Amino acid sequence: MRIGVSAYLVGRSNTKDELRELVSRTLAEFDLNAEIDC
Repeated sequence: MRIGVSAYLVGRSNTKDELRELVSRTLAEFDLNAEIDC
């Protein structure tokens, strides 16, 4: 399965590393793992 994520948070630096971390934490809440490729 492939999921695309685009995000912009007002007042944040919005780096790819921060987005990866946010996506990883969100998926972990549902006991899901991801291979993140940017």
